[in-house]
Amino acid sequence: MEKQRAADEAHTQVQALQVEYGRPTQENGWTDEQTTAYDTAWTTWPTLAAEIQAAVTEHAKTEGEARYKSRPR
Repeated sequence: MEKQRAADEAHTQVQALQVEYGRPTQENGWTDEQTTAYDTAWTTWPTLAAEIQAAVTEHAKTEGEARYKSRPR
């Protein structure tokens, strides 16, 4: 659950930055700092999501269950 919470927070951060910064293609675009902050948040979110999926798969393997039936504990 800790990884899921972290992934949810990372997704929330991406959404918050999108609202705060607007579109990167708008007039004047984003600053270098904004681009770095967004890129970091954008990269963190799918990385954490992939870790969750790997944990679910590993748990299912360990328990001898189908992956779709397994939930991490």
